[in-house]
Amino acid sequence: MKKIAFIYQAPHPSHAGFAESINAEFINYNPSYFPSFLIPIQSLFRSNLIVSYDVLFLESGACLPVASWVKARKKNIKIILLVMDPLFYNLFPIKKTFLFFLIRKYVDGIVAVSKYMKQLIEKNVSCPIKVTYPYALKTYENVRSNLNNKNILFIGHARQTKGYKKLIESFKLLKRMDHKWELYLVGECSKDVKEIIDGLHVEGKVPKLDPFFSKCSLYVHPADFDPCPVSVWEAMSAGLIPIITKDVGQSEIFSNELKKLILDNNKPITIANKLTEIDGLSNHNKLKLSKKCKRIVENYIKEKSIKAFRKSFFKLINSI
Repeated sequence: MKKIAFIYQAPHPSHAGFAESINAEFINYNPSYFPSFLIPIQSLFRSNLIVSYDVLFLESGACLPVASWVKARKKNIKIILLVMDPLFYNLFPIKKTFLFFLIRKYVDGIVAVSKYMKQLIEKNVSCPIKVTYPYALKTYENVRSNLNNKNILFIGHARQTKGYKKLIESFKLLKRMDHKWELYLVGECSKDVKEIIDGLHVEGKVPKLDPFFSKCSLYVHPADFDPCPVSVWEAMSAGLIPIITKDVGQSEIFSNELKKLILDNNKPITIANKLTEIDGLSNHNKLKLSKKCKRIVENYIKEKSIKAFRKSFFKLINSI
């Protein structure tokens, strides 16, 4: 039986669930929270804890320096990288070049969290790649969202690539046309929003999402880049109608009538026009979209995603 280590710093619960499913032992690669430029020094100390394992499962590209140092000492160790971060999108050129060098030299296989990410990876590296989508941390099938109002919801971190500032600009356009529009911002993104706008609710971190899912009809995720945010699954499970860009991982599974929910770009006017379009649908058509979205999420619950991950992970191990 191979000894597997899950190398992480602050793991996403979905990724931690993946690691638990393969009986990996959890090792924090940077428990002292050293700044990134000191991580190579930290690697010298942490590598002694990791060298005894047969397989290293890395949560992100940030784990590569310590894992690469270990593999330089123990050639037959296998490294599987989970790609869910901006590693293949918008890193500084020097850092990106360094991390790509480590991937090409030391990584044996990659698990991408969407086909969108897989396509980005394949442009840069050639190792085996499998796709496994992260799962909704909680589903909200018992929530009854109000599809007949003009309430918009966004949940996310304070990363510019999430696109929430462009959503705010689109909200300003909507308010000029109809004062009934409301926008709720939930999560760390709120700390970045200083404007006071009629109808804009800056909520910050909240103990429960249920109240926001029940009062909103539309979930908008207008990201420049987002591999596969679980907030989209959770909003869909509550029956909200999602509007996302083509650069959000879930867009690749939106087919047939759901394709109308995908934005070609995240310019404020494009977002505003799409919101107006979906708001203008009949109640029957809104309900139809909502029900279809709820059914899709049934394929991305914990049990099913973990089963898919285990299959992908062990196929990678057996092929390298």
